[in-house]
Amino acid sequence: MADAFSLFPHLWWVPLLALALDLLLADSLPFPHPVQGIGRLLDWLEPFARRQAHSSPGSIAPEAVSVRLRWGGFFSVLLVTGVCVLVVAAGAALPSIVGLAVLVYFSYAGLALGGLVREGRKCLALLRTNDVEASRRAVSMLVSRDLSTANMQTIRMSLAESVSENFNDAFVAPFFWLLLAGPAGLWIYKAASTMDSCWGYKTPRHRDFGRACARLDDFLAYVPARLSALLLWGAAQFGQAGACWPGWPTVGKEAGAMESPNAGWPMATAAWLLGGEMGGALWYHGQLVHKPRRGPAGAEWGDEKLEALFVLVLRAGLAGGGIMWLAALFAYS
Repeated sequence: MADAFSLFPHLWWVPLLALALDLLLADSLPFPHPVQGIGRLLDWLEPFARRQAHSSPGSIAPEAVSVRLRWGGFFSVLLVTGVCVLVVAAGAALPSIVGLAVLVYFSYAGLALGGLVREGRKCLALLRTNDVEASRRAVSMLVSRDLSTANMQTIRMSLAESVSENFNDAFVAPFFWLLLAGPAGLWIYKAASTMDSCWGYKTPRHRDFGRACARLDDFLAYVPARLSALLLWGAAQFGQAGACWPGWPTVGKEAGAMESPNAGWPMATAAWLLGGEMGGALWYHGQLVHKPRRGPAGAEWGDEKLEALFVLVLRAGLAGGGIMWLAALFAYS
C-alpha cells in the first residue's frame, strides 16, 4: 500500500517522476484538476459560513459577527485541508498499481513549474505584438490586480512579478512539502494556497473570514519562499543575470517591506537579478495601492528580460528540485 505522507525511502523516485510529468504535460490532462474541486468546495463553504455568522433569533452586534466569521474561516480551513488529506490517503490506499498511480498523479498535479513558464511565454508572445488589450486580458488571468487601464510597461512588470512570486507558490513550496510530508502534505499546502488566493485579502469582505487561511499559507510558505530566493540567486551564477546584485541585506530589506512575509523574497531577488523594478502604484479591487518598490529604481522590463526570467525560473526549478530531492534522500536514508 502506497503511503500518502511519506515517499522515502521506498518511493524515492515519485517526486522525480512528478517533476518530469509536470514539465512534459503541465496541466493538459483531459479531466478536471484537483484545484478545481477545492474551488467548488470553497464556493459552497463561504456562503454557508456567512449565513451561520449572521444567523441569530435577534439582532447581533458587528463585533460578534466578526468573531463568528473568524471561527467560520478557521473551521473552513480544517474542513478543506481534511478533505484533501482524506482524498489523497484514500486514493493511495487503493490496491497495488492503482494506488501507486493515484499517488503519482497527486504528486504531479500539485506542481506547476512547466505550466508557469508556458503561460508566461504565451503572455510574452502577446506582448511582443504590442496588442495592449490582448496583453491586459492574458496577464490579468495570472494576477489579482486590475490591469484594465495599465500600459505595456505595467503589464510587463505585472507578468514579471507574477512569474517570480509563483516560482515559490507553484513549484518550490509544493515540491518542498511533497518531499517533507508526501502527497498529502503537498495538498495541505495547495489547499492553503488556494484558500489564500480566494479569501486571504485584507478587504472588508475577507479580513475576518480569510484570516485563518492567510496565516496557514504564511506559515507553510515561510521556508520555501526564502529557499526560492536562494535558488534563483544560485541559478543566476551560471548565466548572465545578476550584474546589479546589491547583496542579501538589501534584498531582505525590500522583501520585508512587503505586506506578505513571503511574496517579496522571490520577487525582490528576481528584480535585482534581472535588473527590472517592481512595485509602485497599482490598482487592487478598485483601490489604488502603493506597493513597496523592489529592484533598481526606474529600470524597465523589456521582452528580453522577461524571457531571461523564464529561463532563470526553469533553471532554478530543475536544479533546485534536484538539490531538494537529494537532501531528502540523504535525510531519510
